[in-house]
Amino acid sequence: MSILTDFSPPALADAVETNINAQIPLMYAHMPGVEIIDEPDLLGMMNALPDLRLNSIYWAGFPREPEQVEARIDQVLGRYRAHGHPPMTWVVSPSTQPRDLGCYLEARGFICAFRGGPGMALDLGALVEPQTTPATLYIERVGDLQTLRQWLHPVAVSFNFQDAVVSAHLQMFSSQGFGLAGAGGPGVPWQLFVGLDEAEPVAASRLFCAAGVAGIYHVATVPEARGQGFGTAMTLAAIRAGRDLGYRVGVLTASGEGYGIYHRLGFRKVTQADIY
Repeated sequence: MSILTDFSPPALADAVETNINAQIPLMYAHMPGVEIIDEPDLLGMMNALPDLRLNSIYWAGFPREPEQVEARIDQVLGRYRAHGHPPMTWVVSPSTQPRDLGCYLEARGFICAFRGGPGMALDLGALVEPQTTPATLYIERVGDLQTLRQWLHPVAVSFNFQDAVVSAHLQMFSSQGFGLAGAGGPGVPWQLFVGLDEAEPVAASRLFCAAGVAGIYHVATVPEARGQGFGTAMTLAAIRAGRDLGYRVGVLTASGEGYGIYHRLGFRKVTQADIY
């Protein structure tokens, strides 16, 4: 895989979206029970579990004619209903076609739950290192089933995973292994990091490498450990791992709570998406 060296805003915006979407065929396709939708005009996934992240359309490129757009949306919704009608989301990003797809979705009962969700990018050579780090936090890269279970604890708590969703993630990661050898090298395109405080798993993060950039995901801290810099430290662990692999750009999507952390590290907003 080539390393992205184009730092122009359009290139960075495209990298954010492409890195996110690459997870569907490269990672989530290995999750038990997940059905991947990967078609010329559609990318998403379905699952019997009532989890919005596993039941979502992440990209659509429909014709511009209103009748065709409406018909295609109805086809997609029919597939989800046939799958048990789980709660679902639909991401409308800058590359979505038609650009007013959100209006069509609202006409079918969708609401915009998150408008303008920021996609951010960082020149890894311009990383702003914090002056202090949490003294009690020990960060370990996940390399076996035991540390995977530890990683899943703060992730499950922070992202409100049900037990069945935790089990699905455990099976997905354990079945594929943890051996990211390098940019373009053999192994899986991810690394997982767990943060331990007095031997208790309190924080986590995940590195996912695709589209020539290092993506940062699943940054999580259990509620009782927040406000101590653990989230920043876990973000840094994934960023540094990506930089060590030779990547020049880090990308992520930010929640309201995490935006300030990422901005202080040097990430800047380069794109946005609406979630219906």
